[in-house]
Amino acid sequence: MTTLVRPRWSRVSIDAPDPAVIAEAAAVLRQGGLVVFPTETVYGVGAHADDPSAVARLCEAKGRPADKPLTWHLATVEAARAVPVEWPPAAQALARR
Repeated sequence: MTTLVRPRWSRVSIDAPDPAVIAEAAAVLRQGGLVVFPTETVYGVGAHADDPSAVARLCEAKGRPADKPLTWHLATVEAARAVPVEWPPAAQALARR
């Protein structure tokens, strides 16, 4: 059974993000929780991709099959290069940009 936690809502200014709010979201992710964030078109739901329990909670929350691939958001090119099995030249060109 999944334990439900009351959501905490925080606004983040795109022009002046509050480091405390970002740190809190990062702590939630490190603890296996989920974070909702806006993207260009929709809201995303994020989990720590290296935490199988968090990924399972994400799939459950979204009603998503566990075998359907997920998008990873990574901070650096080095972090991205550590993930894929293949890193084609097109990926390197895109990462440089």
